[in-house]
Amino acid sequence: MSEEPCQVDWHCIQVVYFDNEDRVPRGSDYAKVWSGMARLGNRRVHGAFWHDFRRDPKMKLRSIPLGSPDVIAPLLAVSDESIGGGGVSQDKNAARLTLDCDFYLAMGKCSRCEFGPTPPYFQLAISNQWAEEAGSQTVLEIMRDNFEIFDAQAPFYGFIDLSRPEESTAGHSYGPIRLHPISLASWTQQGLWVQVVNEGRDEARGIFWGNYFGPRILEKLGGRERFLERFREFTTLKDGTRCAMEWEFTNGVFVGLSLDPLNCTPGELFETHARHNFVNLHNDLSRHSVLMGAHGHTSELIWKEVEAARQRTIRPAASQFSQGEVPTDQGRQVGRPVKRIKLINKSKRKRLLKELSRLPEPQIVPIDRFFDGNNDPGSIGCNLPEHPGMDVFRDVLVGLTSRSDIEAVYAQIAELDPGEDSWPFADTILVVGNVSTGELRRLLAPLQPDEIGPADTFGVPTSVSDRHRTPILAAWWD
Repeated sequence: MSEEPCQVDWHCIQVVYFDNEDRVPRGSDYAKVWSGMARLGNRRVHGAFWHDFRRDPKMKLRSIPLGSPDVIAPLLAVSDESIGGGGVSQDKNAARLTLDCDFYLAMGKCSRCEFGPTPPYFQLAISNQWAEEAGSQTVLEIMRDNFEIFDAQAPFYGFIDLSRPEESTAGHSYGPIRLHPISLASWTQQGLWVQVVNEGRDEARGIFWGNYFGPRILEKLGGRERFLERFREFTTLKDGTRCAMEWEFTNGVFVGLSLDPLNCTPGELFETHARHNFVNLHNDLSRHSVLMGAHGHTSELIWKEVEAARQRTIRPAASQFSQGEVPTDQGRQVGRPVKRIKLINKSKRKRLLKELSRLPEPQIVPIDRFFDGNNDPGSIGCNLPEHPGMDVFRDVLVGLTSRSDIEAVYAQIAELDPGEDSWPFADTILVVGNVSTGELRRLLAPLQPDEIGPADTFGVPTSVSDRHRTPILAAWWD
């Protein structure tokens, strides 16, 4: 008898934004953050770490004990420069990929999303199942320690959020978005936030259960002491007790809406004190021009920006509207009738998965086979700020096979089954033949690969190296 699918009700999410890659934690500091995760229990996650955000393209996630210092020790033995990477855990019976993950930890570099450049960030997400098992106080202690470690770098902003997976995709909607099906409200917030960051405005992204303000935001609030004086005034009860969390650090301060985040879980009515504190904090931030707003943007312009980004990247889910239907929001029309784009041929996807599942990792597939039935932009080059489209990828890569100096072209699969409406994901293309690196770089220019070079540095699968005796080059997309 099959087990019931495991579904996450909400995630407790911690996000911290840093000014630039010169102001991120050192390797030893991130190692402390990682070691603190052991307080969540004797668990294993799939993860990997690397120095200074320079990920080795051939590095794959592996099963590691959560919080074990032995995982990062080899990197620290080399140097104390910053460390990127993290780990993820998901129940084997999880109903939905990513949405129902139990744990996600990442330290990310400067990147881009659909709206522009994004700053370095830290992201931690813990499912309600893990949070309830470990206890809310344990989760809070972990996140408080993280803020204390990161405060040494004076990050400009951070928060602790409790949200449904559909609203924040385990926190991914707060960083560089990679084709995650989030709501229009989340897309709008992301667009405004990226604009705020790139214009150098020191503002809070919103009001969350917990809010960390760095030195520049505190200055706009009238200084640390004056802000905390106002905050303490409306969070102190008549008997003198406090009804909200407050943590002071050397550079920044953290304030919460209540003493326990479980008082503010999604779908439940906020406790009276939390609602009162929210209103007062909202008013205080607004009066000091700290709460993020449109700042001259008309709703029409914001809508156009959001729609443009969605058209470039959003992948319709199986449950989305079909041809001729009108998407609605609680019964209200929010758009014109839309013809759904068919992204994949499901029967061909099923056959390909069956074939690839029999092969050792990393699986290799001829390039024409990879594109047969595949129109999913999330399957290759999905982190490009301007994806050229699957027709361009198909024409360029399949077109290589017609050249006399190229014997074969293969797609190397990095993620076999990203979801039932998604094609297998490839981050590397292998080109077999006598074509030079410079010539291949010219041919692939429309596809904007991050790296091109001898495939030996990427780790050539034996299924390719044993089959060919001519040189092999690799192109890789981050």
